[in-house]
Amino acid sequence: MTLFAGAFHLRSAHLTPELKTSLRRHLRSQDDSSGQTDVHDLASFFLVKWDSGAFCEPAWRRSPDGSVAALAGDPQTRVRRSENGDRVVSVSLPIRHVQQVLGVLTLEAGDVDQILGAQRRA
Repeated sequence: MTLFAGAFHLRSAHLTPELKTSLRRHLRSQDDSSGQTDVHDLASFFLVKWDSGAFCEPAWRRSPDGSVAALAGDPQTRVRRSENGDRVVSVSLPIRHVQQVLGVLTLEAGDVDQILGAQRRA
C-alpha cells in the first residue's frame, strides 16, 4: 500500500513549514517503524509518500534533474495546451511484471485535433 499527501501553490513562492509538518504528521495515523517515508520538498511544492513495502520495487523515482515520479500503479492521463494553443495529450502507463512496477512509459501526442478530425471523417 502507498499513501500520498501533498500541496502546491501557484502564486506563492513558498509553502509554510506548518503545512508541511501537518501533512507529514497526518499522512499515517499509526506511529510505527514499518514502511518507508519519502519527501520531495521544494519552495512551492511539497509531496510526502509512505510505502508499506508490499511490492519489491519502490513507487518513488527521483531523477538526476530533481524531479520525482510517484507511481501508484494506475494509468494517468493529462490534457493540456501547448504554447501555441494546440491540445497535447499525455498518457503514463506503469510497466509491470506480475504486480511489480518496473517503470513508466509516457506517450504524448500534440496532433490531437488532426487525429480527432480524421476519426470523425472515417
